[in-house]
Amino acid sequence: MSGLLQRLVGRRWREQLQYLLAERLQWLRTHAKQMMLTLLAHLDQPRVHQHIEMVRDGRLRNREAFCQLPTGQLALFRNRAKQVKPCRVRKCPRNLSKLLVIHRLIRCIDACTYIYTSGGAKKFPLHTLFHFPPLQTPLIRVHFKRQQMPKARIQYVCASCGYTASRWVGRCPECGEWNTLQEEVMGVVERAPRRGGGQTVVKPLLAQSITTLPDETEVHLPTGLDEFDRVVGGGIVRGALILIGGEPGVGKSTLMLQIAHLLAQHGTVLYITGEESIRQIRLRAKRLKTEHPNLKVAAGTELESILALLESELPLAAVIDSIQTLYTPALDAVPGTVSQIRTCASALQQLAKAHEITLFLIGHVTKEGAIAGPKVLEHLVDTVLYFEGEVHGAFRILRATKNRFGATDEIGVFDLRTEGLVPVPNPSELLLSERAADSPGSVVFPALEGSRALLMEIQALTTPSFLNTPRRVITGLPYERVSLILAVLEKRLGYRMISHDVFVNVAGGVRIQEPAADLAVLVAVASAMRDKPLRADLVVFGEVGLGGEVRGVPRMEARLREAARMGFRYALVPKSNLQRPHEKLPLSTFPVRHAREAIEMALSSER
Repeated sequence: MSGLLQRLVGRRWREQLQYLLAERLQWLRTHAKQMMLTLLAHLDQPRVHQHIEMVRDGRLRNREAFCQLPTGQLALFRNRAKQVKPCRVRKCPRNLSKLLVIHRLIRCIDACTYIYTSGGAKKFPLHTLFHFPPLQTPLIRVHFKRQQMPKARIQYVCASCGYTASRWVGRCPECGEWNTLQEEVMGVVERAPRRGGGQTVVKPLLAQSITTLPDETEVHLPTGLDEFDRVVGGGIVRGALILIGGEPGVGKSTLMLQIAHLLAQHGTVLYITGEESIRQIRLRAKRLKTEHPNLKVAAGTELESILALLESELPLAAVIDSIQTLYTPALDAVPGTVSQIRTCASALQQLAKAHEITLFLIGHVTKEGAIAGPKVLEHLVDTVLYFEGEVHGAFRILRATKNRFGATDEIGVFDLRTEGLVPVPNPSELLLSERAADSPGSVVFPALEGSRALLMEIQALTTPSFLNTPRRVITGLPYERVSLILAVLEKRLGYRMISHDVFVNVAGGVRIQEPAADLAVLVAVASAMRDKPLRADLVVFGEVGLGGEVRGVPRMEARLREAARMGFRYALVPKSNLQRPHEKLPLSTFPVRHAREAIEMALSSER
């Protein structure tokens, strides 16, 4: 029967075939073969009659399969209609009607069918198929009222910027990242209801004058961990979502467990883990001495179960470890995909705002250091924190990149010990505790982090290069800024940097982003090139331009006060800073206007 269907698909019926299709599938299962032969007989073509004889004699394949259709569906009929392409038959008669195509009949075989004539619409059941009376009026058109199955819409979402595309591409057109587009099933696309089919209740929006709104301020609840409170703006806010990310093993879970223990003194706190068992959390809490009756632990990854638990407990705060492990069965996607992360984060946000529950979401990071998942995740939350530091080192730095309830330029410094993370009240002393003052290439730079200044050591090392392209290894500083400094040394000051490998590092595993460190990097590289150390009680800061000029930097007084508190006596500063009105400085300053002048003054023999 397969060959017969292949020749019939694409053929059209004549107007004399005025009949309809199915309403009762059980009857069709019994009389399918007879119905097919009767329909073929109406075509009155020699080639079709030949096939009819072949069906009667049993010489066509799949004859039994065609007659044994399953109850309740027409699987064979439908599959053949989808697989076989319409084909043209040789010597096709021209008097065939252009009304119906056989594959359309097959696809609509379980639907109600109407014949529209000049006298109106008439409905015919299946049992009248072979005894259909000829119509006295001409046939106008046939309309099938069928129910289409909803289709699932698939789109591709960039994990870095959230750009959506209808097809996969290797490079995101929006952010330029490679291999970041992930497939996402948006669900089924339902046909929109017709207008006039009913009224939709629309909730009205109310607008109020901003001057008449009640004067309310966010109440920050201190956690008791001073460095953490400094970063988030003084404490947590009820109903806030805080996202914290970091490298594996940096101490995210340890920090969250300590904060949960401190908040448990004010109310119930939930710690929900999707990566560890309850027994493992118990062992860690015992080692860190963070056990408390109000601290409750649960293990699970299903979103609906977590939402039900939060609604039943209504805790003061909750920790989700981690957001990439959550999933909802409503989406046909594995945990950690863009759609799962976005859906779970949105549901948690609505619950947190409705019940004023502070949620801490722990997030994984990619190999580039960004939080894994869609960019919309960072837009949904109120605060985004990054926990940084060398995995094998002792120092950890917490910084905020987004904070709706405070500043984003504060950092918190922690010391990782056996008993957990210990806040460091004096980071400058900790960062300079192991400095070798008489080492060439070592310069102290007063960095500005939020409301306080930190003294950091910038180290530089240069060696003769035997490679075609000299090596440039930069740690803790922007690569572009250091490349700019090396170009100034090569072009403006005459240093042969093209024949040397250059290594620049910020001690302690911290990162410096401000351009005020340009002069300190330049002096450190020059000291390493000349193998001559700087004076031990000198700090250096200033921005360097492409012409070698030294430009001013903000908040000079705060930097100098921190340097004087740590025992430094001299500072190499931009001359433009001293020309502005300023308070009395706590230490002696050497104003410089050009990079050449700064190097000569820093490496002078007077020590």
